[in-house]
Amino acid sequence: MTPHASQTIEKRFLLSLALTGDPRFAVAVGQVWNFIETHLIDRVHGDWFKETDRAGQVNPAHLKADFWDCPYHHARACLEIIERLSAHEREAP
Repeated sequence: MTPHASQTIEKRFLLSLALTGDPRFAVAVGQVWNFIETHLIDRVHGDWFKETDRAGQVNPAHLKADFWDCPYHHARACLEIIERLSAHEREAP
């Protein structure tokens, strides 16, 4: 898995959920987040790993953070997800 979380969750699934209201996109958000929580978050040293192989094993040769990832992409992803989910909850019947 190599896309940034912000691209995968916020731009693809949450935007699709907002545009269509199709609950399958909410399920997809949950599935992607579960993968991120299980395989990408480094609970020992912090931050997220950038990629895994198909079996979900982290690539230890790939750096976790650089100038853009940690301060920008990860924070932006979290803020956008909170905003979009809050908006979706406000619009839900």
